[in-house]
Amino acid sequence: MNKIELIQKTKELNFQTGEYAVFGSALLCIWGIRDSKDIDIIVNKNLWERCLTSGEWTSGKALSGADKLEKENIEIFREWNPGKFDPNELIKSANIIEDVPFVDVKYLLEWKKLMGREKDISDIELIEGYLNK
Repeated sequence: MNKIELIQKTKELNFQTGEYAVFGSALLCIWGIRDSKDIDIIVNKNLWERCLTSGEWTSGKALSGADKLEKENIEIFREWNPGKFDPNELIKSANIIEDVPFVDVKYLLEWKKLMGREKDISDIELIEGYLNK
């Protein structure tokens, strides 16, 4: 998925600013570093409950063990693991890009370092290269 598709799919969810923020590799997509396979979104408790009871989302577990809801190539989370990330802080400090809130890059870097998978190490290099431009 490219930047245009990512923005469009996120806006189509009709989530309210202040209730969510896009996280994960979608940030690399929005910066034009690489395309993203999916959209990961951290949501507050109220939005989580609405999505959970809407019947539109399927429940599951992330590799980190976090509960998630998913449909198509969108996954929403009420917590972000590993680490001690406060969902409300992630949402509150998000950067708005084309009317969509994105988690601040410092949290993305911290999370990628905690995950430590091969793809995360590669993404860290891409992010640091982008930030050093």
